[in-house]
Amino acid sequence: MLNPLRFIYRTYCALIFAVSLILVYPLFKIVLARKKWWPFGFKCMHIYAKSILILLFIRLKEIRKRPELPKSAFIICSNHSSFIDIPCLYTMFDFYFTFTGKQEIEKWPLFRIFYTSGMNILVDRHNPKNAVTAMRRMINEIELNHPLMIFPEEQLPKMPLIWDRSNRELFRLQYKNRFQ
Repeated sequence: MLNPLRFIYRTYCALIFAVSLILVYPLFKIVLARKKWWPFGFKCMHIYAKSILILLFIRLKEIRKRPELPKSAFIICSNHSSFIDIPCLYTMFDFYFTFTGKQEIEKWPLFRIFYTSGMNILVDRHNPKNAVTAMRRMINEIELNHPLMIFPEEQLPKMPLIWDRSNRELFRLQYKNRFQ
């Protein structure tokens, strides 16, 4: 059985997130409409993420000094187990990066704007052709010197050869360009 305080807090979080996203949606609709505005859109998401965390009474604490990040593109591989992970990542990194996300996000109201605008990359793990297209886009983002945020999934897709080749390409590109 769910603890009553936990239920109240989860309900509060859902309401804060839904109401705030509805309020800022018009801003995101505008700043994500044109590719040249994406860096500003990213800054808006950074501010929005910080605001969400404050409203949810979540404080991030740096446990140890973060190493200096490379000036060239790099890959951020993060665990993803909570609805709070994405705001935390936008708060932790204040520079432009490209997210990858599962294709299902395209069907979610409000969330879809962050991926259908083209600023981030959707991956359909069940469609080999789409997976290859998404991987090419990821490689292109790295070649444009944009860091890439990847969330590894718990289960492997049923097309390991494509993903193996794609992963090799991504890491070959990383080695070739001496990404860190």
